[in-house]
Amino acid sequence: MNEATNSSRLRLFFLAAICTSLTIAIDAMYAGDTKIGYSMIASSYAFCWALFQAFSLVAVGLSIGLLLSNRFPRTGVRVGFLLMLAVPAITLLDAITFRWLADRFLSTKTFYVLTELHEGLVAHAQWRTVLPIASAIAGFSFIGAVGYGLSRYADRIKPSQRWGIMAKSVMIVTLFISGLLLLVAFLFPTLPPMSNKQVQKQSPFVAFRIIDAASETERDSPLSDIKLSISKDAVDRRRFEQRIAGVRYDETAQPERFFPDVLIVVIESFRPELISSTVMPNLARLADNGMYLQNHFSGANASNRGMFSLVNGLEAIWFDEPVRYSPLMNRFFRQSGYELGFFASHDDWRLFQMDGFLNDNQYEVFQCEPKGWAEVDERTVARTLAFLEDADRNDSPRLALTYLYTTHADYQSDPQDNVFTPVANDSFTIPYSNAEREGVWNRYKNCAHTVDRLIAPLLNSSLDRNRIVMVTGDHGESFLEDGTCCHGTKISRFQNGTPAIIWAPNISPLAMTLPTMHADLLPTLVGLAGIPITIPNVFDGFDLSHRVPPRDRVFMTCDYLTREACLISGVFDAPTMLGLKCEVSLAFAGLHSIQAIDESGGSFESFSKFTRDETAEFLRTKWMEVRFPEQSD
Repeated sequence: MNEATNSSRLRLFFLAAICTSLTIAIDAMYAGDTKIGYSMIASSYAFCWALFQAFSLVAVGLSIGLLLSNRFPRTGVRVGFLLMLAVPAITLLDAITFRWLADRFLSTKTFYVLTELHEGLVAHAQWRTVLPIASAIAGFSFIGAVGYGLSRYADRIKPSQRWGIMAKSVMIVTLFISGLLLLVAFLFPTLPPMSNKQVQKQSPFVAFRIIDAASETERDSPLSDIKLSISKDAVDRRRFEQRIAGVRYDETAQPERFFPDVLIVVIESFRPELISSTVMPNLARLADNGMYLQNHFSGANASNRGMFSLVNGLEAIWFDEPVRYSPLMNRFFRQSGYELGFFASHDDWRLFQMDGFLNDNQYEVFQCEPKGWAEVDERTVARTLAFLEDADRNDSPRLALTYLYTTHADYQSDPQDNVFTPVANDSFTIPYSNAEREGVWNRYKNCAHTVDRLIAPLLNSSLDRNRIVMVTGDHGESFLEDGTCCHGTKISRFQNGTPAIIWAPNISPLAMTLPTMHADLLPTLVGLAGIPITIPNVFDGFDLSHRVPPRDRVFMTCDYLTREACLISGVFDAPTMLGLKCEVSLAFAGLHSIQAIDESGGSFESFSKFTRDETAEFLRTKWMEVRFPEQSD
């Protein structure tokens, strides 16, 4: 064996030690807040298990490099190093991705985000959030480059010393990792104990999808093999109803009637906890005097599908259908003589596929600004008020849809409304840690306080003039309750849930605790305004002004990044259960992979309301046959 081959092999072992230590360091630093516990035995076991995983993966590249180095020493080092470096690189990307999307880097969700949603991500990126991620990647790259450079000096070590040097390198790497783990434990002294299951699922095998991070309950749920099909004819029938809905066959036969003005206020990323006398006193008073939907869900956990559901009275599974380009709300109200106005502190509808139903062709007045905070919301409210109270207006009724942005991350409130403390400063990053949560939550509440103050004149004017008023959110917002920050990444009560308040003249105050959805809001507005419609069954939702929905009805709230949805019903009355998660697609005409989930979107292990067959029959009769009367299995 020549000197070049010996040198290349030593370099490969040296680089393997570096890549292994990098992998362990990344695993400890990025996932330490859930994997380091108080038990020294558990921590030691976790370390050994992670070390075994890291070296097993690095060994693949090491073996290939060693084989190539027999004939091509330089090529063997380069190829082997790139393959070994992929292990810590993917572990790092997986750690970053999981904090953002609650999914792995090697997943279809991440692929969809990177290929289809990159424009939206760039548009919403902020330097102080991107900088830590960029710094971590840059630091990783620097360490890798330095390690590769240092490996060049391996040939200066005498052959008789090389195995000793390698043994010392392993000892140094082990001591380095142990010290790093102790440092992490010192920096996070309040970390929760670590269970055996958490230890067994330690990265990097999870990052490479060698170990399935899903719980045994998720994989082996007795409901997971339920598959319900929807006939193409039933879907086509619904498409036809949506296409012809809003067509008045005989306009002259419609009697003259008075239609009230309508105000719809949509607050970005709106959590139910904000409606209180201390955070949003004006909205709290409106809730006390109107219909307050306390267990309400958006159409999805993101704006595009949430807004779609609101303006169509449909579940978000119809988002990709033609009805998106001719929303039912606009058709029904315009046919009754309404002038429609849309006012928003936001204008990038195209990036999130909302320009099909939010555009200047759908509204007589369409006024949007680039996304902004309190000062932009203030102008948006003023434009809405001017539209509704235009002194030169004709006698036609008006509907105003107002979209306010201040409560969106990164939660920039008006300084005069910073009443909740302690509050995170402007340098906080997303994702943030549990230790920072209280400060970020207070920032969010201060933003809601700002919005409540800004909309007070609009609400007071509307109540004085007997307008119908509806206030809701486009979706909810997570503050680590489900393991993630913000929204659009995971089905959970915190991301999909949002409150709704409806006020109308002579309405009876009602606090409704039964589950309701965005698809209920349009039929309720239509009912309160007395708008004539030709196909009442076109909606997925209920007219709540006329009747309370039955407890056993089933409806869906969807995920933004996948075909997943959550089936929600009043009969699922377990305190911490959200519903039944499934995959649903009209294109593939089916619903399957059902499993019970809790409010955080994780597996709910105590679901025993029905047996498997009873669950299938319940969903068939309470959702499928209601949505698709002509469906067949």
